[in-house]
Amino acid sequence: MQAYIHVPFCSSRCKYCRFASSNLDTRNIKVYFKYLEREINNFNLKTEKLNTIYFGWGTPTSVDFSYIKNILVLLKNKFWFSKNIEITLETTPQNITENNLILWQKSWINRISMWLQSLNNNTLKEIWRENKEVILNNLNLLKKSKFKNINIDFILWLPHEKPWEKLNQIKFILKNYKKIKHISVYMLENYNYPKSWDNIRLSEDDFNSEYNEINLYLKQNDFDRYELSNFAIKNYECKHNIWYWEHKNYIWFWLGSHSFIDNTRFNNSDNFKEYYQNISENLEKNKEFLTKNNIILEKILFQIRGNWIEKKYFKYLDEEKIDNFIKLNMLKISRNKLKITEKSFSLVDYILWEIIL
Repeated sequence: MQAYIHVPFCSSRCKYCRFASSNLDTRNIKVYFKYLEREINNFNLKTEKLNTIYFGWGTPTSVDFSYIKNILVLLKNKFWFSKNIEITLETTPQNITENNLILWQKSWINRISMWLQSLNNNTLKEIWRENKEVILNNLNLLKKSKFKNINIDFILWLPHEKPWEKLNQIKFILKNYKKIKHISVYMLENYNYPKSWDNIRLSEDDFNSEYNEINLYLKQNDFDRYELSNFAIKNYECKHNIWYWEHKNYIWFWLGSHSFIDNTRFNNSDNFKEYYQNISENLEKNKEFLTKNNIILEKILFQIRGNWIEKKYFKYLDEEKIDNFIKLNMLKISRNKLKITEKSFSLVDYILWEIIL
């Protein structure tokens, strides 16, 4: 079982962000965590041991760490932690300090995920993020820390970046920061950026070419792609990611969360007032009972993001279109699994919706 905790507070909102979040109002933070703790306490479904805990979305490190620590203690008292539990804390570079790093490590955190997004100062300014100097200074602090399991995030197709610039940024990071064992390379979807960016970012052809070159470079440097946007050195794959993409049970506590237990999905409202009302009245979460076809569709969706689809699901796919994609070297069948070819990962959504019956 995995638990995900959404901390919907940020010192500032990135320009492309569409997640439910709020500014750092002390009263709002205090109220939110009070109800979040109540939600965890009210959880009464039978669960297995916790294999992963993930603090993400918003900016978990923007709030006083005592709130995060209290949640960890609460989870520890309510659930059984597996021996090798992975506990991830997402952070922005500006929240990396010597004191924070020591505090986090003393509090069971054993994996850090830091959002870099870019090393281009014009890009960072446009998306309302820290400048390159802050990023590099705090990467150096992380480099000196005792943390061994570190992820960094990049976003492709941001404004002001030139062809091959992102590839060179990744090369620079891997050359200078050997402790980085996991890299996430996300593609910015069209609905997440202002139209004013259309003329100040890469063309689609340049973007696709660079994406493929990044994939090749990471592979040559022992970073295997285990999911569409995630690359890792062997044994440093994110357990949280794998658990989710393998469509296993998970419990997510927070504003707007969706949990999945025994083929039933539960969800919270993404409105603060409605979330508080739900928890305060101890009402059962909204339920969605997934049919066999729903489950099969989701398994196909998740499997293709994990690079392959099992043979037992082939009968739910369009054989003729699959053959056409194979001829175009966009799909291949290997060891009874349908796989996306290296050159076609950036087109996975298009391919998927074409082949599903």
